[in-house]
Amino acid sequence: MFRFSSLILLFTACACLSAASKRIISLGPVITDELFSIGAGDEIVGVTTYCIHPEAAKKKEKIGDTLTMNTEKIVSLKPDVIIATGLTHPTRVQKLRELGFNVVHFPQAATFNAMCEQLLELGTISGHSAEAKRVVAASKKRVNDIYAQTKLRAQRGVFLEIGIAPLFAVTTNSYINDIIRYAGGSNIASHFGIGMINREAVIALNPDVIIIATMGVAGDDEIRQWKKHTTLTAVKKNAVYCIEPYGICSTTVASFPSVTASLAALINNGAK
Repeated sequence: MFRFSSLILLFTACACLSAASKRIISLGPVITDELFSIGAGDEIVGVTTYCIHPEAAKKKEKIGDTLTMNTEKIVSLKPDVIIATGLTHPTRVQKLRELGFNVVHFPQAATFNAMCEQLLELGTISGHSAEAKRVVAASKKRVNDIYAQTKLRAQRGVFLEIGIAPLFAVTTNSYINDIIRYAGGSNIASHFGIGMINREAVIALNPDVIIIATMGVAGDDEIRQWKKHTTLTAVKKNAVYCIEPYGICSTTVASFPSVTASLAALINNGAK
């Protein structure tokens, strides 16, 4: 029989889960950026050294990076919750839980909708549900508006390169595949099980547009490498571009529409 004491324990557990966490440690740059985007910056007490966006994140206490964490620092910050990401090693998560910390794990979002669901969950955790809902609604509207325009155009084959050595492409297990789709492109590597790819495979698929997520000397060298393959449609159309990697590799729900719009401009330019 369900005893009254058990009912009290159940009620207490539910209350703890629904209570907003006022001391949050973020173990990932995107999580940190997302929390700030919904007005939860004040609840963050610790971040990794990679959490540099927005500017205010640089002033937060650092607990290490995605691979190594200062456990003593984490203990001293007395977090209500620690938010881990797909880059957080499982043994680290287990260690933190063994120390008695409440650790919530957010895997890498594979779609825009999954990103939105995660942001809503962050809103619940931080006590900023209303703000999270507003950000999600605004971003979805902007993305749908962009897609309403791009879907009317002929789709262009896009190779989006997120790694040079080895060559690495975006597949369907990444939200970046959604960015390409909403931007009016067709991801030529979407059918690959893993992202690792070789130049011969890209040449055989003959993309209309090549976008390299890196800049500087490495980006210039990579453009020169692709332009050697003069039979490529992207090369013929002078549609080989470099973009700043952080924006597309660390996209948030709030930044998703602007990143998509920027990619749409490149794809449309490559259609000329």
